[in-house]
Amino acid sequence: MAYGLAKRPQIRLVAEGQTGPADRAALQRRDVARAVDAKLGRTPAAGGDPEPVNVADAKTQRALEAVFAERSSDEALDKFAADTGKARGKEVERANAALALIGRASADRAFYEALLKRLVETARVTDEALARLAGERAQAVAAHMTTALAFPAARTATRVAKAAGEAQVKLELELDTAAAK
Repeated sequence: MAYGLAKRPQIRLVAEGQTGPADRAALQRRDVARAVDAKLGRTPAAGGDPEPVNVADAKTQRALEAVFAERSSDEALDKFAADTGKARGKEVERANAALALIGRASADRAFYEALLKRLVETARVTDEALARLAGERAQAVAAHMTTALAFPAARTATRVAKAAGEAQVKLELELDTAAAK
């Protein structure tokens, strides 16, 4: 392919970054993990991913409750706990603030898994965040083409898809009308 493109300077390679439903879900999980990390006083390395949320950890359990209350309200957290207990026929055992300080977590892991799931489902991801991800993907592919494959940078372009797709990056060949003359 590279040889064929080298012989046709009028053809430009366009990398179109796309996102799909799995990307929104991943950004939602990352948002919640970052919020929990912030409550725990942890900061990931620049550009790094947050640590996975450990629902069995006492301080993480308290952080999950704090994030939920912050994003909804204390009353909504109490209602969620009551509804969860009612649905399973067993009262929810929430983490005790004093015992969490010494590392004693609630044994009710299922409640904290449900709380984490609800936080992820309700996390807001903007269209701008998805467009930024799509743009970063397109830029990464274009950079790879120019550095690793020595494709001329002047003959590469990037764009963000107008609608969600399935592929992460779609490659297209376009006729560069200025180079064709």
